[in-house]
Amino acid sequence: MKSYPYGATTNSQWGYRSILEATEVLKEMERVGMPLLLHGEVHLNDHDEEEDPYEGERLFIEKNLAAAFGKIP
Repeated sequence: MKSYPYGATTNSQWGYRSILEATEVLKEMERVGMPLLLHGEVHLNDHDEEEDPYEGERLFIEKNLAAAFGKIP
């Protein structure tokens, strides 16, 4: 599976704004043993304002992964 974040590349306006929107897909991937290889970034904040592109990966980990899975090492 390949997933581009919303606004990250051409035609990504249909991408997820949050990986958590793909919960059902992620559950099915886990069920069949499909690995998740993920490069996540946050491009827009909660007010649809552009985030600093150099902070995108850190914000993804803090806002999305930590929210979904708890503390990330």
